[in-house]
Amino acid sequence: MKQSREDKIENILQAAVVVLADSGYESASIKEIALEAKVNWGLLHYYFKDKEDLVAKALKFSSKAMTRSSMEPFSTGKSPQEIADGAIETLKKNWQENPTFYKFLFEMWCASGRSKKIRVELINCINLITESLRIELERLHDDSRKTVNSAARYDAKSTARLLLAISDGLAFQLIHDPQHFKDENLWQAFKDVTLSLLQK
Repeated sequence: MKQSREDKIENILQAAVVVLADSGYESASIKEIALEAKVNWGLLHYYFKDKEDLVAKALKFSSKAMTRSSMEPFSTGKSPQEIADGAIETLKKNWQENPTFYKFLFEMWCASGRSKKIRVELINCINLITESLRIELERLHDDSRKTVNSAARYDAKSTARLLLAISDGLAFQLIHDPQHFKDENLWQAFKDVTLSLLQK
């Protein structure tokens, strides 16, 4: 069955994430990505302006997919407890099923210091998930204010940034020291911090 243009591009972007996670931005080559995608390397030049363009688009593509997955506990959770439990299960699942993404994301943090295009895309990705989290946190906060008479100021955007930083930071640590994945004390501490942020 013949692949559509969109399927070919998605296949190349997925291959780019794998290669960049393993080889790094500086070392990865267009030919290496083409080999991983099982396509002629000339096809990459047809779809992408250059390596920097391909890498920025791979970042956008992979971040959108991970954002969709990561947001589920926040959009379906009815209480801070439910959201915290769901966030832990989702982070564990994402890390187990796609550790390559976090290696790739870490590489993009490093590459963003050398490439304006990648830096702009990384900031866009951070803003996308922060905004998605902000919306859900405000929904949760508004729902809780209906049952509790509270007029306290709530900064959902700052809370969203902190939650993202904690989740990404933990994922980065697990890449280099995966034995802590089974440390229940670590996950309990993560839950306690998440709950303290959600219950403000």
